[in-house]
Amino acid sequence: AGRDLSLDVEIDDANNDYATICDAGLVRQALTNLIQNAKDSLDEHRTATPTIRIKLQSEDDMIAIIVTDNGPGFPEMDFEKLIEPYVTTRQKGTGLGLAIVSKIMEDHSGTMHLGNADNGGALVCLKFPIHAVTHTEKGQIDG
Repeated sequence: AGRDLSLDVEIDDANNDYATICDAGLVRQALTNLIQNAKDSLDEHRTATPTIRIKLQSEDDMIAIIVTDNGPGFPEMDFEKLIEPYVTTRQKGTGLGLAIVSKIMEDHSGTMHLGNADNGGALVCLKFPIHAVTHTEKGQIDG
């Protein structure tokens, strides 16, 4: 397993202030689960040049975080089933990764969409509501 994993992070408009009110620990866990899922899938399928991309962009009044990989993509099945606890298509998967991410998104009034990337790999899109954040004169954030 001496292949180097490439992790690309892209922010589509660095001029935008993306602000959402969230539990940073939970959102970190959601992203960690998605990256771990992608890494495990790339490892299991021995993908030649394993690559995971994370893209941040605004869509309407939502902040979208899109995680894609260049692995085999999600299996041909009902994506809703993949979100159910203990459902997994991997040998060593617990089937909790996507269930946890889905619950975290629900708790943040956001959404999770599963699909396949243009290159055939897996795509997961998390959308959070954008919150207007104003800074008070003392420089504190007033949400």
